[in-house]
Amino acid sequence: MKKSLFALMALAFCLTACTPAESTIPESDTTPASETPVETGQAEETAPEVGSLQSIEQRRNTGEACYTYQVAQGEIRKLDYANARVETLYQFDEPGTVYNDVIVQQDALYAVTDGTLYQLPLDGGEVTTQPLQPLPGSRTPIWCDEHAVYIIDGNPYNPPESNVACRIDLKTGEITDLPLPYIVLDNVYAAEGSRLLLRRVVTEQPLPSYEEKEAFDAVLQNATSEYDWWDLNTGELEKVLQEPYEGELDEEGNTSKLNFLGKTAERLYFQTIVYNPDKGNMPGELVSFRLDGSDRRTEKFLSDETWLAPLERDGELCWLLDNSGARMQVYDVATGTDYDVGPGSQEEGYPLAFTDDGRVLVIAKWHGDGTMDYGLLPVESYLAGSTDWTPITDDPDGGTIIVF
Repeated sequence: MKKSLFALMALAFCLTACTPAESTIPESDTTPASETPVETGQAEETAPEVGSLQSIEQRRNTGEACYTYQVAQGEIRKLDYANARVETLYQFDEPGTVYNDVIVQQDALYAVTDGTLYQLPLDGGEVTTQPLQPLPGSRTPIWCDEHAVYIIDGNPYNPPESNVACRIDLKTGEITDLPLPYIVLDNVYAAEGSRLLLRRVVTEQPLPSYEEKEAFDAVLQNATSEYDWWDLNTGELEKVLQEPYEGELDEEGNTSKLNFLGKTAERLYFQTIVYNPDKGNMPGELVSFRLDGSDRRTEKFLSDETWLAPLERDGELCWLLDNSGARMQVYDVATGTDYDVGPGSQEEGYPLAFTDDGRVLVIAKWHGDGTMDYGLLPVESYLAGSTDWTPITDDPDGGTIIVF
């Protein structure tokens, strides 16, 4: 349990048999932009062109530094990789006021709070604010491009009418709707240009209200999970692949479901989670598909205890981490190479981010109260099992390791 909990916290620092779609999507598998989109009640004008999307979490690491919002202290901090130093850039009056995290753009940092948009120039200029309308849905933007942040909300337990898809302009604070078709949204996973990879629930009949639990469950039993690319500019959905909502059942009674791990420039990666009601977890696979869902490949076979965690750079999957055994394993996606990097501990040496100068940011020490110290070391040294990292400090003399 401790390892599983920590894996989730570490990811927060920086997220079967399947039927692939044909490489040429039939017309019936594309949802036109003219299909009625969900409205959030915000401005009715058309949203500006969507640029190159990336998650706010991924964007925090620029390769030269990492920016983060510290909830308990109410501070925006910068971790500078070149000098292994941390500095506080801004202190909010009240801790815990920022939704999601700091938004990193080329010239400034932004923070979204309840009713206010903050802009912090990276050249050290004056901090400015912009009033915000009440944010819809979860009020938590997850995605961003060069000029805006995006809130995309929805799940099968609420009707499609309650889906939220909107753009918040980082200069003006204006909120505009996006053309999300009328679908049962299940999750949003990755970005490619102006498109987001989402999963939706497809049913033969309308999904009843969750309050009608028995009818709701009955419809889901025969439902399909469909992965689609959704273009935020046109509103079109392009089908990628699908699987039964509750997983693919084989003749031995095993149920297999896809767990999305990440994408590269050319492929989507999943771990198959296989379960048998009598035997528990079963061995699975690391599989990949082209971005259009074709050309399924088995990259490697996995044990019944393996639970892979992704490590990305600029939104592209680089490593897959396996800390389920006695020793930590790193799978290099680009080369297909496995590395044994040392004892299986998420308390020390767990990798978090890559730097532009060829190093990796790691957890140097895990404290009992849930805080962590950090260090930096060359990627080659890390993969060779070295623990000789440079500690991150907030002291000019290098005397104090920062905990954040």
